[in-house]
Amino acid sequence: TLKMAGIILVSLAIWTFTIFQTGGLIENRYANEDSLGREKEDITTGRVDLLTTEIEAFKKSPILGVGVGQVKTYFETELGIELPTHNEISRMLSEHGLFGIFALLVLIFAPIITKMNGRKNIYFYPFLIFWGLTIAHSSMRIAAPAFIYALSLLNIDYAPKKKTALHRK
Repeated sequence: TLKMAGIILVSLAIWTFTIFQTGGLIENRYANEDSLGREKEDITTGRVDLLTTEIEAFKKSPILGVGVGQVKTYFETELGIELPTHNEISRMLSEHGLFGIFALLVLIFAPIITKMNGRKNIYFYPFLIFWGLTIAHSSMRIAAPAFIYALSLLNIDYAPKKKTALHRK
């Protein structure tokens, strides 16, 4: 329990320090308030509209999707806004259709199958889960999700190296 109290105390200290460093803006962000402290209308900041529009695009063209890179144009025509997608999973559905579903399944199950075949990486599950959570809200436009996914695919041998005996004739 002492360890848990220490973790809680350090976490609170970091949070308090962060609030002071950002002038309270980080607290406003997580409280759904703007920089002046006024409550925002939509807690999702429009992401639900983007998600439903991408699902509608998938329904209109379920086999091939609307086309690679076309969801931004689709947003312009359907919503009147010029924004890129905020969710890699819905982007794959809307732009690639059934092929996007297949690609997502490959991305999810290929590392799991290789792990079951004996791949050694103690960070496999944390990296794969972190990758999944990251693409669920920020898409793959930044390099971090792809890098984290690649880290989950590493094969690391943690066993100590055996010294081989040197034999001379």
